[in-house]
Amino acid sequence: MKRKLISLLAIVGLTGCTPAQLRAWVEWHNNDPDAAVEFAQRPEVVAELANSQSSDGPQFAQWLGDYEPGNCDSYVSLFDEYGLPVATFKRIAWRESGCNHRSFVSDSDDLGGGLLGINLYAGRKNWSDWCGLTTANVTDARKNVECASEAYQRMGMTPWQ
Repeated sequence: MKRKLISLLAIVGLTGCTPAQLRAWVEWHNNDPDAAVEFAQRPEVVAELANSQSSDGPQFAQWLGDYEPGNCDSYVSLFDEYGLPVATFKRIAWRESGCNHRSFVSDSDDLGGGLLGINLYAGRKNWSDWCGLTTANVTDARKNVECASEAYQRMGMTPWQ
């Protein structure tokens, strides 16, 4: 079922296919699910979908895993895009989460986390006001870095000291 959902999302959300083409793929999947899924997961098809000008490319690229948990270098372009000092924030990401944007912490003095260890507990409500960060999206790499950039511009390195 998971393979079907992933394949269908890729085809529906990214291709610019007509409704008739989508119906044809769904029918194909109903008749021969292994072949339909195999086709949708071929590297050349995935690459075409990820690079399609008519698609939601950056989000699809993120969904495909541009950001590899445990690989600090996979976040470099994101730090750079948001104007963060790359070397410094790579070190912070390693210290706070092991370079894993999916990291989440909930204990007596910390709630949140994500890539850069953003704490959403009381006294730090600015995160929501500044950039819309919540416990629901703190593990989204892009949102975590966007909010870190906002905090960095307002407060320098204070949140990570």
